[in-house]
Amino acid sequence: MQRFIQRTLLMLVMLIGFTYAASAQTVYVTKTGAKYHEDGCRYLSKSKIQTTVKEARAKGFEPCKICKPPVALKTQESLDLFAIVGERSHHHEAKD
Repeated sequence: MQRFIQRTLLMLVMLIGFTYAASAQTVYVTKTGAKYHEDGCRYLSKSKIQTTVKEARAKGFEPCKICKPPVALKTQESLDLFAIVGERSHHHEAKD
């Protein structure tokens, strides 16, 4: 049981670190598109506006399916994930 808690906490710390690093990474949007892109993506040929993953997601942009830029979780998505992990942990404890 203690090992399960340690693994869950480690997973949460890693998720927070990844989310923070990805949200600060530079990506690009276009004037008319709804996606954000990695530098060099073919969809950036007409316009290229520098931003961060965090800013792009806050403005409603989604990651491009072609160049696959980093994905940072939105705040609510992060909270939902923590709730799911916490719920699983609670159910696991009840079985012991």
